[in-house]
Amino acid sequence: MREPMLRAEGLSLRADGAVELASVSFAIERASLAAIVGPDAWDKDALVDLLQGRRRPTHGTLRLAGRPVTALAPAERVRRGLVWTVRPPLELSTSTLVEGIVLAMSAPRPPSPLDFLRRQPSEPSTAAAVEALQFVGLGSRSGAAPGQLEGLDRARLELARALAAKPRLLVVDRLGSLVPAAERLAFVSLLRHVAAYGVTVLWIEDDALLALDHADHVIALRHGRTLVPGALDKSASRDALEAAFLGQTR
Repeated sequence: MREPMLRAEGLSLRADGAVELASVSFAIERASLAAIVGPDAWDKDALVDLLQGRRRPTHGTLRLAGRPVTALAPAERVRRGLVWTVRPPLELSTSTLVEGIVLAMSAPRPPSPLDFLRRQPSEPSTAAAVEALQFVGLGSRSGAAPGQLEGLDRARLELARALAAKPRLLVVDRLGSLVPAAERLAFVSLLRHVAAYGVTVLWIEDDALLALDHADHVIALRHGRTLVPGALDKSASRDALEAAFLGQTR
């Protein structure tokens, strides 16, 4: 039996004497759409920091496809296939979407127009950028300027930037906040499309009920802890989720 794409075991994080995460454990199966939800922003932020390698846990381990990544720097995690969207999304200061994706693929930091003038795109990198834009539904707008995009298309661009790095696991950090309510289902369909393509998606989402309706399984955080049960499948009721968050039923 293959290891899950991501396994968190007993992740704890302390800062200045305060507990941000307390023994958080979960597993994300390969090529699935899993969601992290919870009523607080701070514990989700702390978990994202650990996933990205920006901070190290006080205790616990992270494994990607069975291999430990807890001690790896962010760039090495990306090379191993752990990729994430950026919040707020990068502002790509280039003439076209293709140029912006090419630059983001090669720059170790947020790109600038000067970088692009120094680094002309190669045919393979341009082809990968076009492929990523087509995959998220922006192929017809590849020549548009990044600043022209809003709402769902802005979220599509950030997904394309991350997908161009060829992730095995893609952490989507509250990217839906860019998307108007009328387009949220289209955004979720895009995440499902990514998972169906074989990329494991870990969706950090503030709308717990939306995640419960559409994710393969949901991991709920409250006050820095995973709730029991740690993963709620589609058979879990809305009332049960609300009771876990609010401590009461309707």
